[in-house]
Amino acid sequence: MRSDEIRESFLRFFEERGHRRVPSAPLVPPGDVTLLFTSAGMVQFKPYFMGQTKPPHPRLTGVQKCFRTSDIDSVGDTSHLTFFEMLGNFSVGDYFKAEAIPWAWEFVTSKKWLGLDPDRLWASVYLDDDEAADLWRKFLPAERIRRYGEEHNYWFSGEVGPCGPCAELHYDFGPEFGCGPDCEPDHEECDRFLEIWNLVFMSYFCEPSTGSGQAKRTPLPSKNIDTGAGLERMAVASLFERRLEEQVQAPFRVRHRPVRADYQAHRGALRQEVRQGSFDKLRAGCRPRDAHRGGARTSRDVPHRR
Repeated sequence: MRSDEIRESFLRFFEERGHRRVPSAPLVPPGDVTLLFTSAGMVQFKPYFMGQTKPPHPRLTGVQKCFRTSDIDSVGDTSHLTFFEMLGNFSVGDYFKAEAIPWAWEFVTSKKWLGLDPDRLWASVYLDDDEAADLWRKFLPAERIRRYGEEHNYWFSGEVGPCGPCAELHYDFGPEFGCGPDCEPDHEECDRFLEIWNLVFMSYFCEPSTGSGQAKRTPLPSKNIDTGAGLERMAVASLFERRLEEQVQAPFRVRHRPVRADYQAHRGALRQEVRQGSFDKLRAGCRPRDAHRGGARTSRDVPHRR
């Protein structure tokens, strides 16, 4: 399935389940001083989750253009980009885990939609999220469901803002790409697993840290759903299953060559950053400036937009 087909089928899938399609928000988020760029699909929905604004519909879906630098040290590997498209479905106080998880499984595995091999899928949940684990258990054997802590399965929209535990769906390329017999989805140093969908159970607001320990988290006005599925990652998994040797499998083999691996990774990161920095941000309406670099953003620091 081509990327444009994945994009449209995702939106159509959720429209058929009562969601309203919304356009991608600007790459520079208007009115949000906590972010320099739109780094996730949920950014434009933060006021809805926090109860500040009423959403146009309780169920929303869209494809958001994102620019992210928080994991820039990983750019150049087989899964991380600075600029990408994030498919998402969102619920503002409407449905929750019992609907979000089965829908994710249906879209990913049904031959009518993405049609990935169910035997190549693993799931992960937050440590104490028994409800999410039980829901995945309807589709996956227990040995392919993992429980992880905050580092892997708790999602924050920033140091301040909506947050919550999450469940992730991972694609398994096979043990030949792994790091040994005990390889599992949280082993990020190898290329066996690729996270293709993150389902965030957005239920809390993370308060500013006072420096005396963990930041305080208070319940949001409602329990919400915020999911993010990387379009490029879904396309990789789809292509891999169709055995397109020259488009997917060959780059993965090259990635595993030990010769000059560090150089290749840094070169890939630089190439990706230059491409996205030079073209994608300009196309999205951003304009470079020579002032206030590295400091807190003010209204003067926002790049000019057409």
